[in-house]
Amino acid sequence: MSENEIEKKVTDALANYIKNRSIKIEGSSQLREELGLDSMDTIELVFQLEENFNIQISDDDIMGLNTVDSVVQYIEKRVSKKKESG
Repeated sequence: MSENEIEKKVTDALANYIKNRSIKIEGSSQLREELGLDSMDTIELVFQLEENFNIQISDDDIMGLNTVDSVVQYIEKRVSKKKESG
């Protein structure tokens, strides 16, 4: 799966949780501050991403996922690791 495909899936998933529909989702967008995700939105987003990419995201890792780019890069690493070991 390419980075563009991962980014599209992440952006699509995020679109479900953004309160202000006029905000454009960009790589540098802060999940909480700019996109307005609260803690419940973040938990639901993580569950959706885990399902979409068939990965597990630890609680410790969630804390480091602050921007759209950080989520995409994290998933890209996890998906490529899974492919190498699988």
